[in-house]
Amino acid sequence: WGTRGVQPFDDTDLEDIGLRVKHMNIISHAQGFVMQMKGAMLWAFDPNAAERFYTMAIEKYEDALDTNPNDYKVLTHIGEIIVQFIEGHSRGVANLRYEWEAPEVQYANMCFHRAIKANPSDSYALFCYALFLDKCNMPDQAEEMFLRAIEADPENIAAIHEYGNFLTESRGLHEAAEAFYHLETQVATRIAERDTGNELDFFANSLSDSLNSINNNNNNNNNNNNNN
Repeated sequence: WGTRGVQPFDDTDLEDIGLRVKHMNIISHAQGFVMQMKGAMLWAFDPNAAERFYTMAIEKYEDALDTNPNDYKVLTHIGEIIVQFIEGHSRGVANLRYEWEAPEVQYANMCFHRAIKANPSDSYALFCYALFLDKCNMPDQAEEMFLRAIEADPENIAAIHEYGNFLTESRGLHEAAEAFYHLETQVATRIAERDTGNELDFFANSLSDSLNSINNNNNNNNNNNNNN
């Protein structure tokens, strides 16, 4: 590995792992994501440092948008960071609700709205937008986004769970919420069983390949002995 420069993440990080970068926004997106993850790791115990990383992440993400203004993943990431700023600046406020006219709230709304317009079936973006709209005291719009997120990905456990919370806290529909909590458990169980099955299939295939390799080696050795 070469000596690092002043940048904590540079182009060589992608080149070293063999990726062929065709568009510059991929570089900026990757750099922004690394900065965002660093900010998330620091947020709990060093919020000032976290904000610096988040700010750098937004700068990188905005660079990516310069070449691809409709990158829905980048737009969603920016919206997430802005929401983190809003939450962080209001630490200790119970049941925080966002002021719709606040510039950062408007910016986050613009990002989420553009993201779902660019990709109306992205479950994660729809889910993030639903959480945001709920905090903005827009329950009808939030519910629409929750339902669209679950429809786009029926295995989005987070969306299913948070929609259950929404039904309880915003609608007072406790029985309906219980149905979604039950659905959450069913989906989680199904995913776990499927993942376990995939792991077992992988183990079985690996074992079969190993046995075949051993048999082939034994056959080759026997043939060599016979020839001698």
